[in-house]
Amino acid sequence: MDGSAAPNLPLDRFAAITSLIDIGRLRDDVLTAAGLDRGGWLGEQEAWLGRMASQVRLQRFDLQVRFNSLLVEMLSALERGERLAV
Repeated sequence: MDGSAAPNLPLDRFAAITSLIDIGRLRDDVLTAAGLDRGGWLGEQEAWLGRMASQVRLQRFDLQVRFNSLLVEMLSALERGERLAV
């Protein structure tokens, strides 16, 4: 890996939180609902994005593809008016 800490959140939960923030929900509200503070969220972003970057450097794209698929799935669910659990 790249020396960054291992993520604490499962990938699907990281994608759910990311999707809610990406559509414009207030970050602090989303993080509160998820039981995270800003520092915890920044750590999760660093861990997951660092892990994905390390994999891509090795020309392994399975984690990136999985995250992108989850993100698209969750953004589509939000567009249909569904609620995501964080």
